[in-house]
Amino acid sequence: MRYRLSKLKDATEEFLHSVFQADRYKAGRLPGGGGGDDDDRASSSGGAAGASGGGGGVGGVVRSAYRRALEVYEQPLTERLMITGPAMAPTINRHGIKDPAARELLVVRLLRHPSPRNVLVGDVVAFHSPLATLDDTHHVMVRRVAAVEGQEMVSSSDAEPPFVIPAGHCWVLADNAHLRPEDGEVIDSRSYGHIPYSNVIGRVVYAAASRHDHRPVPNNPEHGSEGALLGAGEDEAVVAAELDVDALFEDEEEGEDEEEEGEEEEEEQVEGEDEEDRERARRKRERERQAQQPDPAARLRRHEEEAEAAAAAGRQQQQQSGGKEAAAGGPEGGAGGSGQQGPAGAPGAAGRGGEAGPGADGVGPGATPGAGGGAGAGGAEAGKGKPQ
Repeated sequence: MRYRLSKLKDATEEFLHSVFQADRYKAGRLPGGGGGDDDDRASSSGGAAGASGGGGGVGGVVRSAYRRALEVYEQPLTERLMITGPAMAPTINRHGIKDPAARELLVVRLLRHPSPRNVLVGDVVAFHSPLATLDDTHHVMVRRVAAVEGQEMVSSSDAEPPFVIPAGHCWVLADNAHLRPEDGEVIDSRSYGHIPYSNVIGRVVYAAASRHDHRPVPNNPEHGSEGALLGAGEDEAVVAAELDVDALFEDEEEGEDEEEEGEEEEEEQVEGEDEEDRERARRKRERERQAQQPDPAARLRRHEEEAEAAAAAGRQQQQQSGGKEAAAGGPEGGAGGSGQQGPAGAPGAAGRGGEAGPGADGVGPGATPGAGGGAGAGGAEAGKGKPQ
């Protein structure tokens, strides 16, 4: 019941806001109508045009506002975000004091139209950082509201005079009192001053570090079970209706698993690339080794050429050796010389031996005996003399 009242309250706020924007836009266009300068009217014209649905008078405005309120009623009242760092310890992310990597999941009760009615002193709020650029909607900070519009701020230092928070703004501080902004250890309103309500995204209502470490975040008691606002205890009702811690961490674990799978795929891809590199290097070394070693066919051809050359040299040597042996002796060695015939009847005259064959030192065949000599006396063997 309280959860439905909370949704009805948000839808009612959206309806009234849409009607007011349309009425403000039309009032600015009436003759003599004031209500703001040209910039204000231009900035509100977009929302008014959407709220009026393109015309239709009061009925069109109401119908458009009703449709917008119905959309808001159907939407969830919370969203999640992740926080790191020790700025809000020990209330939020107390492990971040010692572990810079520690983080917590936060459940934020959305405030579609933040104002002094729903942003109270003591609330822990998530807001767009005033240090971020206008188009940077992802730079979100979490701090506790210390003062709201119209309240006076008094500094502990005499050098800083007191001042009043201007309308439409609030003053936010970190919970961790051990961090000093002057040393750059923490950033809050002491660094960037008051922030506009329009920067506020919502109120942090729950924090969870794990399935076993989760708890509600303390805010202004008026939002809790002791509150007196419409839908008293709405934070507890909203948390009970929209928060499932187990499902919260199942989604987170699935996201982490997907990240791990992506990292594993990248590692496998790198390993595959390394394996391919190693294979390419191996093939390159093999080609270099083969280039250094002669081709087997070339080695065989070279071996055959060397064998043929050796055989030819052997044949030539054998031919030379055979010629020497033939010239050395025997009837085939040298060409026989023609001995001169001695005078007939001359006793024992030896005919001249014929010239030796070419290159032979051996003894040539004897000349024919002298024609006139006796058989024993005149037929001395020829050729015993050395060649002439």
